[in-house]
Amino acid sequence: MKTRNYREDLLGEIRNDPEFAAEYINAAILEGLGAFLVAIKDLIDARGGGTEFSSATGVPRESIYKMFHNEGNPTFKNVFKALDFAEMQFKIVPKHEEKTFSA
Repeated sequence: MKTRNYREDLLGEIRNDPEFAAEYINAAILEGLGAFLVAIKDLIDARGGGTEFSSATGVPRESIYKMFHNEGNPTFKNVFKALDFAEMQFKIVPKHEEKTFSA
């Protein structure tokens, strides 16, 4: 019996479906900062991983794992780099107009 790898399935969905990726990030934002940072790392992994991200952005590969874990503390600049790398954008909306965020 062959088992499926949840993480590989998740990364495949993120890589192949931009709408899914946006919803995944939005759901993570609603869960809190730790979940959001882990989701950003998943976006990076889905788009080629830390080495690709580092090459594209100049962010040291070793720093990626420190920044984007549930207790990381990346700068906004690095969050924006990660979102851009994953072909996503950040959008702020009034709370009273929408219950969830749009990417």
